Amino acid sequence: MEESRNISTRERICLKALLLVMAAGCTSCNSPSNATESNEFKVVTVEKRLDSSSSPVGYWGTSLTYPQLIQAGKKTLDSVNKQIDALVDRYSCQGPGDQAFTAEPIYSNGRALSFYYEATWMCESMPSPDSTSGTANYNLETGASLTVNEEFLDATSQKRFIELANQLLEEKLRKLPEEDISGCAPFENARNALITAQGIELRGLPPIHGEPDCPVSVLIPKTELGSFFKPDSVILK
Repeated sequence: MEESRNISTRERICLKALLLVMAAGCTSCNSPSNATESNEFKVVTVEKRLDSSSSPVGYWGTSLTYPQLIQAGKKTLDSVNKQIDALVDRYSCQGPGDQAFTAEPIYSNGRALSFYYEATWMCESMPSPDSTSGTANYNLETGASLTVNEEFLDATSQKRFIELANQLLEEKLRKLPEEDISGCAPFENARNALITAQGIELRGLPPIHGEPDCPVSVLIPKTELGSFFKPDSVILK
């Protein structure tokens, strides 16, 4: 569900600049988390700065934005929150380092939670930063990770879904300059699918570290999903 890539020195400097700007707005070096609530979930923001001589620029910065489900105490939702915490922590350093994690857009229909994420981290021992991006989907009824590829009616339905997605992708790519779409490739499955109010969005992520992202995404409308997915799937609810 995720793809990693190395980051250039220029991008590292941009990351440092971003973290510096965000840290400058804090009243202290380790500002507390704050949250913006939106129906079933809240968006948590964490911003920190740690002055350190081990950093090339004199400090290590943290900038995190990710969702947390509001109904604390319910086992299934607590399970999802723990999985999101683990996802954020996965792209961090055991010791000093920079960390940036952004989840956007975020969608929840009360039965499923879905978001794209991008993470960048630079540990004290690393010669250059690394990054990753992917999609996270969760079943709020069971508290488990939701794998869209397992929600299809059958293999034939999955094949038809991917064929439709690639048809829509090809139509969009024909309208763009070739140099802008070098990172685009046909979808092979629904691994990077995002559940939204309008339907399911598929976005291309680079299969090889260092490859460019595809700037194009496609949307399979919600009105058409019933012919592809199991009737009891939370995707359809």
